[in-house]
Order: sequence, then C-alpha cells, then structure tokens
Amino acid sequence: SGHQLPAASPPKDARAEGVIRPLLEDPAKNAPLARDALLVAERIGAKEMIRGAFSRLLESRSADAELLVRVTEVLGRIGGEAAAGDILPLLEDRDLTLRKAAIGALGSLKSRKAIEALLERFQEEEGDAKLDAARALAQMPDLRALDAYLFGLAQKNAALRGVFRGAVAAVKDEALPWIEKRIDAGEIEPQAVSELRRVYSAPRPIARWRLLGPVSLSAPVPLGAAENGPTEEWAQVEAGSNGWVDLDRILVP
Repeated sequence: SGHQLPAASPPKDARAEGVIRPLLEDPAKNAPLARDALLVAERIGAKEMIRGAFSRLLESRSADAELLVRVTEVLGRIGGEAAAGDILPLLEDRDLTLRKAAIGALGSLKSRKAIEALLERFQEEEGDAKLDAARALAQMPDLRALDAYLFGLAQKNAALRGVFRGAVAAVKDEALPWIEKRIDAGEIEPQAVSELRRVYSAPRPIARWRLLGPVSLSAPVPLGAAENGPTEEWAQVEAGSNGWVDLDRILVP
C-alpha cells in the first residue's frame, strides 16, 4: 500500500494507541493500514480495541473478508472469554474461511462454553474444517469429544496424532469403557487403536505410598515390620503429580 505505521515502542505506548485507534474505529475504510494496526494492537494488548474492530467489521459484511478473518485470529490469541462469545456465532457463517478462523480462535481460547458448538462443527464439516474442529476440541479435553479425538488419532501426520493422544490421555479413565466397546465393535481405525495402546500402556507414577520411618542409618532395616504389614508406625503419604515424595518435608520434624 506504500503506507507505514510508526513502530510501537515501548509496548503499551500511549502514542501507539493514539495512532491505531482511528484506524480500527473504521477498519473497513482503512483496510490496508488496519492490518498493520491489528498487529500493533495485539502487541500492546489492546483487547477492547480489537473487539470493537471485530464488531464493526461484522456490521459491514461487504468489507474486506480477509481483514475479518485476521481480526478473528487475533481475538483468538489475546481476546479472553468475552471474545469467545463474540466469535461463537461465526461457527454458523456461510463463509468456510471465516468458520475455520472461528474454529481455530475458539480452540486457541480454550473456551469450554464453545465445546457443544465445536462438536456440531466436527459432525457437520468435511475435510480440513472437520479436522480443525477436532483439533480445537483437543485443546480442552472433554469426554464428549471422544469421537473427535479418535478421528484425530487415525490421521497420517504423526505430530498431529500426538495432539489427540494427549487429549485422550487427559480423559483416559472415563473414556476407557467407551473405547473398549468401540474396539470390540470394530468401530475404531487400526491406526487409532495403535495410538490408544500407547496411551493406555504409558507408565503411571505411584500416587500413594506407605512409609516406615524415620529409621537411623546405623539401625538394621526393619524388614519384620514390612513382612507383618502396616502398623501404627506406617505413614500414609500422597505423592506429587510426578510420583515424587518429599521425604525431607515428611520425615524431618
């Protein structure tokens, strides 16, 4: 376009806000510069300014469609839960590119209130949009989205399968009965079954321990107590999420 915006330095510089505000107040009219203004607004965290530009672009649907897609993507990165409510209606838009942008943005926001709408997109979309919906659902693991995760586990891309493997792992205990039924019925793709084996065969740290101590380093190991089973000398200990037990905290008075 031949135009350039002044650099926003330092972040949240009031002068930068003054420059970009009029551009984003009428983004359709200022489309070439509004694209750059969006980048500055994202950098300085001007969420409400971006939401305002989004709202005005929606009101002017004859405006630059690419700009609306870009605003949607930016909202997905910094918008927060309020922005999720703004974006949700776009899941029903007739424009596939805009629907895909909305799907990606809601996944980035990890908006749990969007799960039902994203499930509907997963069921109704085809091709890349269907996969995008499944991937968005994987950002906020939920048992309701199990079909989307199984679909993702059957993809050819190994890195992508890893995303869905993580989602299944997050709901693995609740999902197991459903998965077993589906496998018995032959309803799960072989590639997905292979990935499920990786999920359910992964080692799990022991979360509960019974400790006997403290014991002097010079004293014999109290094997008799171990053989005779728990007594009042045993301490029930909960491990951390990684399986580690902080003995210093537990045993030192």
